[in-house]
Amino acid sequence: FVTSQATYQKLISSTASGLGGVALAEAPDGGFVVGGVSGQIIKLDAQGVVEWGRQLDSAAVFDVDLSPSGDIFLSINNNDAQALLSVDAGGQMNWTVYTGKPNFSNGQVAVSSAGIVTVSRREVIEKPFNIQQWNFDGNLDWMLKIELPDDTLTGISVADYLGGSWLAAAYNSTGTYLFRISHDGNPFWYWHIAGLWVKDLGVYSNGQLFAAGSFPGSNDVVMLRFKHDGSIIWQKRLQSLIQNTGVATLGTNGDVLVRTYMGNGLAGLIKIDESGDMQWARGYPSGNFGMSRPIFTSDGGVAMLVPKPNQTSLAEIVLIKADAEGYVEGCEVLDICPQYEDVQLDISAFEFSSELIPFFGNIAVELFSLPLDITPFCQPVQLPLPDFDIVDTVCAGSHAMPTPLMNDGAQAWEWEFGPGAVPPVSSEQFPGNVLFTQPGAHTVRQTVVFGGCRDSFEQVVNVLPAPIPDLGPDTLICEDVMYQLDGSLPGDVSYLWENGSSDPVRTVSQNGTYVLTATDELCSGVDSVKVRFFGQTWPDAALQLPGDTLACEEQALLIDAAIPGATAWQWSTGAD
Repeated sequence: FVTSQATYQKLISSTASGLGGVALAEAPDGGFVVGGVSGQIIKLDAQGVVEWGRQLDSAAVFDVDLSPSGDIFLSINNNDAQALLSVDAGGQMNWTVYTGKPNFSNGQVAVSSAGIVTVSRREVIEKPFNIQQWNFDGNLDWMLKIELPDDTLTGISVADYLGGSWLAAAYNSTGTYLFRISHDGNPFWYWHIAGLWVKDLGVYSNGQLFAAGSFPGSNDVVMLRFKHDGSIIWQKRLQSLIQNTGVATLGTNGDVLVRTYMGNGLAGLIKIDESGDMQWARGYPSGNFGMSRPIFTSDGGVAMLVPKPNQTSLAEIVLIKADAEGYVEGCEVLDICPQYEDVQLDISAFEFSSELIPFFGNIAVELFSLPLDITPFCQPVQLPLPDFDIVDTVCAGSHAMPTPLMNDGAQAWEWEFGPGAVPPVSSEQFPGNVLFTQPGAHTVRQTVVFGGCRDSFEQVVNVLPAPIPDLGPDTLICEDVMYQLDGSLPGDVSYLWENGSSDPVRTVSQNGTYVLTATDELCSGVDSVKVRFFGQTWPDAALQLPGDTLACEEQALLIDAAIPGATAWQWSTGAD
């Protein structure tokens, strides 16, 4: 049974502190608990109205979960310590316990009927990582230390395994190590997922596993569904430009919500069904840091936190509460087109050691009242459209410059100018002058990319043939005679030589470069020819051999016929 879905977008701000919402959970009453990276805890009701706000001293919130009674449990970093904080439904502190050294990757917290589980380190440079189970009064049930031989693990992800055990994940340079741990601290099974840093875990109702994260050096979200024996059901990669805390959430019905960043102030929210197929993808105005893990809501909708668009710091956050299709009544929501494809991952067993260890530690954390403002917030998105201006007719050999219109906010531009154009394609928003060399109808196409979606606009440019006279190749005239140049063309064409003559036929008798421009009604063409006369080019070229002479037997006689500029010789003897 799905109740009526309330949808809204609310801007949350505070005069006392800049907000950076990175943790979001739904409360039993249908409201929300927000955790801020600057140490804020905020409780909203089901309509997005603030009930209370708290500020932690010198602490940052990285994850939040709730018990059925409404108690709130938060994973926090406080100075050089990691801690678990419990706050009641009214915003009053229940207790705080020290869980270890800062995890750097911001450890998660999970709640089930058995208690609360966290992950931590005992020392910053220690190779093992710890999984801890606490009861609802803040007392430690057990701590399990897990380590690999000569290798370091960073624990970050935890999840409830259908109320009967826990899932925990840690990663290093080789990939992620996944453990199933009983409620008394004993490992059931474990797998290694090669090359993937898992940040989020989930369990399907049939006991199959969901994991999501990213490849080292990549921002894309990588997801897989697999059985507890390690056999993979599906594995996918979803485009994202920036990876922040939290990427994906598995819902109780087997659907997955994925949060991405599409660039140019656009957050993406994508729904994947249990077969791994994309159902829909929506885009919302957003900054690019401080987004929360998206969540399914009890009324059948979806929700996530994003930073306010176009702000220079984490000063304000926006709570998006959308319906089951990702839409918000009264607010503009875009359809987006992230790349989505299959990937190949390997899962294998591995060896590790574990032991239950004692743990002691104390920490003092204070809560202060946090003044808050919350207002409805909808920011329209200026959707970049493919459009440009360009002349509709040019002459072959001429340039034309396309001028983009209405697409400054696009993430990418692709131009195609047709055969013979220089350049033939361009990825610049302003491609500059384009040279059209071949006559004919050229289709100039501009494609803009926004939110991963592509849209195109095209115009036809008619390239007219230019009247190009043909004066022949450069030539050398051996005889001292007049030489005729003829650039005549059919049709109504006017002519102009470089000396001002307008006759297409010209007789020349001097060395020189002769240039003729032919012009019809629209276009002009130019040809030139270099003419040289032998007697003018080599005025000293008269061949003079030495006079008749007498030579003594076996005495060498040199006869030199070299002439500057000559390129070949032929003697009566056959010598060359």
